Amino acid sequence: MNDSKTLDKAYGALIGSALGDAIGIYTEFMTEEQAEQAYPSRSFSLVEPVTEPHQDNHRSQFETRGWTDDTDHTVLMVLSFLRTGSLSQDDFASRLKTWCQQGLRCLDGLPMDIGNTVGRVVFDHKFLAHPAQTAYTDWNESGRDNAPNGSLMRTTPIGVICMRKSEEETFQEAIKMGAVTHADPRCSVSVAIVSALVRALCCGEIASVSDTDVVVERGWGYVFKAHPELSLGRAEFEKHAYAESLEGLTLCDFGMGLVRQWVRHCGASAKFKPERRPSNQQW
Repeated sequence: MNDSKTLDKAYGALIGSALGDAIGIYTEFMTEEQAEQAYPSRSFSLVEPVTEPHQDNHRSQFETRGWTDDTDHTVLMVLSFLRTGSLSQDDFASRLKTWCQQGLRCLDGLPMDIGNTVGRVVFDHKFLAHPAQTAYTDWNESGRDNAPNGSLMRTTPIGVICMRKSEEETFQEAIKMGAVTHADPRCSVSVAIVSALVRALCCGEIASVSDTDVVVERGWGYVFKAHPELSLGRAEFEKHAYAESLEGLTLCDFGMGLVRQWVRHCGASAKFKPERRPSNQQW
């Protein structure tokens, strides 16, 4: 693939993730029924005529057509790489701490919607000195069953940055950067796979569903082999990685509290492709 096409795909990955975030805020934490009631047209526009977001306690925090903390953290990852020339846990951790305290200073944005896990880890007094260890301690002391999606939502730049690296190096870098705040093995697997998928798509290495599935399996295999200390459930992995429909993912799981976007749901939803979606399925 020539460099211009590769660069175009890299732009598309980064800008597309920001646009997806801006669209996603319209229905975040809503059930399907609530979303249908709030947006009867079942469509959204970020250009004129702009779709006005349903106003509630969550959506009123954000500007119309604005993105959320997910893209803020993505920007932090990019800025960190541009400053250091590498994917640095310490530099990113420092920027994340500043964001939690002051917001995204380059765009004069407030630190909206700090996640529970990110907040606990980042505001721990040991975080800047030992970010990954602090995240692991938090996960361990929380019952070792805390797998939210904060590390996954900022992973697009890793796939782009690693385009000239091998797939295995991409897995390694993704897990390293995810571990700054999220230690659960489900988070490790998810960030490894999604980062590798972004890399492969930008490099033109994916042309079919089977190509995607091969990357998914290699990601699972890498984490299982490289980190045998992690307790990974294969049955749960297959349920979400190879779901044949969005309904099978139980995206609205009130058993977890609100409509929680757990990492296994987000990773699977990101992987869910048009080829697997029935032609009459919407949303």
